[in-house]
Amino acid sequence: MDTVMTALEEEKEAIRKDTLASTHLKVFVDLIWAKVDYYYRLSDRSPAYTSAIILHPQMKLQWLQKRWADHEAWWKTAEANFRKLAREYADDYSVKTSYCTPCTPQHARKRRRRTNRPDDDLFSSSDVEAEGNIDDEIDRYFSLIRPNLGRDKKGKQVRLNIITWWWEQRAQFPTLSRMALDLAAVPPSSADLERRFSDAGNTITDKRNRLKPETVQAIECLKSVFRELPGEL
Repeated sequence: MDTVMTALEEEKEAIRKDTLASTHLKVFVDLIWAKVDYYYRLSDRSPAYTSAIILHPQMKLQWLQKRWADHEAWWKTAEANFRKLAREYADDYSVKTSYCTPCTPQHARKRRRRTNRPDDDLFSSSDVEAEGNIDDEIDRYFSLIRPNLGRDKKGKQVRLNIITWWWEQRAQFPTLSRMALDLAAVPPSSADLERRFSDAGNTITDKRNRLKPETVQAIECLKSVFRELPGEL
């Protein structure tokens, strides 16, 4: 979204200086900019957008500071919201209430019901030992050197797998890793989900209007898997 906003700002400035540009083109660009700006401002309602950027180890807070160099209040607000969200995570994943090691299967089931976190066992007791002050954890993350990814055989820079990287860092950054993995599970756009709803409409037709929900779910899952298969298969 930042890239689109930047491109539109540059286009607006170029059209403003172009004396031959038609009025219709100027209005068209202004309307596009207004619509993108509307959705851009909606991202301020949740810290998820900026927090996801900060939790990218190759971007972190420096990316926002560089992008918003002329708007210091913006990136400072983003940092404050990020720290607030991290504190909420630290409270929710308290060692005393959530991360005692279960001694029996019955104990484990009771803990899951109490914490409502079925993925507690994904973080071992060794992860808990590294958990301390959340502000200290954030400062250690900010001071961390960016990972060196190297280049592939074609000379292109290798892309960082965020999920793998944070999973490997969960012992060093237990709270931030939980935040990062949760945010990584959020779809960046609703377009794909809307396409799935439209696709389900092709499955449930007038002649197939008695399909059970479980059957529709199975069909849609199979169709999704087949789309991901290599072309030769």
